[in-house]
Amino acid sequence: MKRTQSSKGFTLVEVLVSLLILSVVAIGFFYVTGANANLFKTSDERSKITVYAQDILERVKINWSDATKFENRDAIAVPVPPVAGYTVDPLNVEFLKPDGTVVTSGTYVTNPILYKVTLTIKYKSAVYYTVSIRIGHPVPPTT
Repeated sequence: MKRTQSSKGFTLVEVLVSLLILSVVAIGFFYVTGANANLFKTSDERSKITVYAQDILERVKINWSDATKFENRDAIAVPVPPVAGYTVDPLNVEFLKPDGTVVTSGTYVTNPILYKVTLTIKYKSAVYYTVSIRIGHPVPPTT
């Protein structure tokens, strides 16, 4: 009696090789998906911090354009950053001459015409974002 082997089905080696290939493809897919999620999170944080900085500078412009609030310019409240790990340095105010050069004493300090306000945001103690605006002295209200 002679037995013939049937060639139907897969061998164990074929199954193991196909599982290996499938697992390599799956690992690559999950790695790319995780990297994209990380990029999305970083991009979202950057967007929130940029909007946050713009909001602070708009508050500065609004408060400084009003001559009654002008003398109390150091009391501008800086809200807590919307993203954990970020901190904000106090607003840095410099006096400028009309040509834009910074001065530390003299007439332009006692009666300034132009200010430079710098906002610095840090992430884990390293400077992350620095932005400056120039603001002119408001015209006092007429009585």
